[in-house]
Amino acid sequence: MKKESDFSKKFLSVEDEIRQASWYCSYRKEIYRKIGLRHLKNILDAGCSAGAITEELGKWGSEVIGVDLRKGAIEIAKARTPSSKFLVCNIEDMPFCAESFDAITTAFTIMWLKNPEKFFKESYRILRKGGYLVIFAEPDYEGLIEFPPDSACREVYVKAIKKQGGDSSSGRKLCKYIFQAGLKVIQMGVIDSVWTPERWKVEEEKEFFLLLKFISPDEGESINQLRKEREKSIKRGEIFFFLPIFYAVAIKDK
Repeated sequence: MKKESDFSKKFLSVEDEIRQASWYCSYRKEIYRKIGLRHLKNILDAGCSAGAITEELGKWGSEVIGVDLRKGAIEIAKARTPSSKFLVCNIEDMPFCAESFDAITTAFTIMWLKNPEKFFKESYRILRKGGYLVIFAEPDYEGLIEFPPDSACREVYVKAIKKQGGDSSSGRKLCKYIFQAGLKVIQMGVIDSVWTPERWKVEEEKEFFLLLKFISPDEGESINQLRKEREKSIKRGEIFFFLPIFYAVAIKDK
């Protein structure tokens, strides 16, 4: 089994996972209805982390298995959601038989995979015919739109993600991965992720703290300056922030 990356040791707290999951709750509910979640026998939550979405899926009556490469995350998930099953494994090479699941779900995961194509091929392999692959949320930081320029942080996010071995433009590649794996897109869109000044007043401290976890200590001075500029923009009521976060539903139809 592969060792955990530096990033994998810095996974979000349970509180941060729940907070971020709340941002696209309405989109998940729409997807649950579309795939007929109540009627699915079993679901695999890939890259489940501390199990925030796994727990939600289990409330719909299906058997849910959460998998993640990070042992620490799985231990937290087991403690939080004892009614679901959890397993430490690499989602690019999963220990499940072919045609084992009615659905596979994931969120904010593709960007951190070393070989995302392998995950999509694995998904095709272990899905039953008529089964669904659901990407609840996949960001594209290189498509980030911001204003004003002095408080823009796209370059900081992109640099930090790449330094941790991630793909800062993974969201725009979902169609490619899905098609190459032999799956068919049946729904795709962008989550309403416009951040107004009022939203920043609530989220700024928490989001900036998360950013600090992934940057180098020697960038402290420039980051502090960026933070000051963002705070000014928020107070002036002029900050604008739009991060494209894609969602997609694909089916194994052959």
